[in-house]
Amino acid sequence: MLPKLLLPAFVVIWFVAACQPGGNTAVSPEPTQEAAIESQPTAPPTKTSVPTNTPEPEPDALAILGQSAAAIGQLNTLTQEQVMLVTSAAITSTLQQDCQYERPSSAYCQIESSLKTADRERPLTNKYEMLFVDGMTYTRQDTRPEWETVPDEAISSKGMINPQDSPFILHPGMVVEADVVGETDVEGADVYEIVALMDSGIITALLGEAAAEMLPDLGSTGIQARLLIGKEDSLPYSQEFTAAFSLQGEAAEWQIIIRNTGFDEPVTIPQP
Repeated sequence: MLPKLLLPAFVVIWFVAACQPGGNTAVSPEPTQEAAIESQPTAPPTKTSVPTNTPEPEPDALAILGQSAAAIGQLNTLTQEQVMLVTSAAITSTLQQDCQYERPSSAYCQIESSLKTADRERPLTNKYEMLFVDGMTYTRQDTRPEWETVPDEAISSKGMINPQDSPFILHPGMVVEADVVGETDVEGADVYEIVALMDSGIITALLGEAAAEMLPDLGSTGIQARLLIGKEDSLPYSQEFTAAFSLQGEAAEWQIIIRNTGFDEPVTIPQP
């Protein structure tokens, strides 16, 4: 049995030891990193902006054709290939012109025509050239080296039948209605594809007054057009016109295809 004085001393020693650093008293553990993160207040979610896809406006076909007429009018040089076909049960007529133009009024055209009738085994053909230089017009047959002057009255009705000193330009005033129906490419150039209904006055612009008078029914059922216009440069790459009409009492079809190339590229205009 411990002496009476030792018991109080033992209790005091135990209490003092318990109060020293490193004693066996219970200490609350520090919160872990995960717990600290969880204890932080959560920020409200931010709203994510959703992009709105605004549809692009539909291209205006008539505006595109107006820009095209202006663009081709600014060129210094141009090569234009024109092919006209007239077909019926009785005849097949072809006229092809390859023309080079240089502003302000110089042009050189190589022309070939062919006429095949039902009662002929071989077509009638003709080749000649036309030259427009310094306000004068010249022509020569394929077999003759000399140029001959053409009187103005002989070509008073210029058009595809008688070429002129400037290329054909399609103006919006020749169009009754038009729509952009798609896009494609021509030799790497992106183009609009436009279908149009043409005014009958385009016949005179393409063929000349005399030819238009000889084909009074042409265009009576409507002249359809397919036009390929550059998206970036607004230039007319291809123009196709078709119409059904009556020729000597028989159904016939008329077609003109115009292809433009060599925009502002060198051309060769011979001298007479």
